[in-house]
Amino acid sequence: DRWAAALREAPQPLAGVRPPGGLDPECAENTLTLTLGPNVAGPLLTTAPGLVNGTVNDVLLTALALAVLGRRGADGAGGADGADEEGAVLIDVEGHGREDVVEGTDLSRTVGWFTTVFPVRLALGRPDLDEARRGGPAVGAALRLVKEELRAVPDKGIGFGLLR
Repeated sequence: DRWAAALREAPQPLAGVRPPGGLDPECAENTLTLTLGPNVAGPLLTTAPGLVNGTVNDVLLTALALAVLGRRGADGAGGADGADEEGAVLIDVEGHGREDVVEGTDLSRTVGWFTTVFPVRLALGRPDLDEARRGGPAVGAALRLVKEELRAVPDKGIGFGLLR
């Protein structure tokens, strides 16, 4: 079952401590704001997704997964302490929920929230993170894996909430 496989426990929580109940309380949230100039943001929003016929979400989630693996020390080139062989990063993805999954349905005049949240397990293996940081082939391979995993989610995750 796809959802059971996605929800298998991740190798370790990001900060090394799993909060009680498995959920991080909102009071533990931190915010980091980073502004990218047009010379960086432009290629991230246009060139990078175009290389794999992907989306901005593919690029951003790839960057997140690589950063998490780097934080865990899951670099294939140097020590993988705390990482499993699949280099798994388990995240919740939020979608707008107005997916075209029922033929003939027109939601254009419907008001209200249809937001969906669903788990995605991004298994990047053991990428060479130094190579990825330099923009080498490792980042392209990771981007393709993330894109494929996101495309494999049935109906863009809209059915996950129905199963809970």
